[in-house]
Amino acid sequence: RPPPRKAGRSIPTRTPSAPRSARAMAEVFVETDGVAASRPGAGRVDKRRSTVVDLSPTGPDRVALFSTAKETYYLEPHGTTRLIVVDGRDGVVVLAIEPSDAQMLEDVLPVANQVIGSLRFR
Repeated sequence: RPPPRKAGRSIPTRTPSAPRSARAMAEVFVETDGVAASRPGAGRVDKRRSTVVDLSPTGPDRVALFSTAKETYYLEPHGTTRLIVVDGRDGVVVLAIEPSDAQMLEDVLPVANQVIGSLRFR
């Protein structure tokens, strides 16, 4: 038999689950504090629907954008990053196109778009 609860003891609650669609996930990124964002647009990767959004920090510091079980992805302050959020069969897939310090997003988009165009989902 469990011991009686003490007054003031909190009951664990479930943490909110991750958004289940690419559009909803992109909206979470757009609404992140410290982030400037373009208007999300519709796209496709292979035959799957996706949402495309360009993001950049509003200040001089990097911004934590999302985390996996092992890593946190930061939006870096040196330029604009494009996120392509795809509705996958088993959940949302996030693809990031981030230029290096010496380049702009427009400089890497031709090659990045070729890579995105070559992706195939099974």
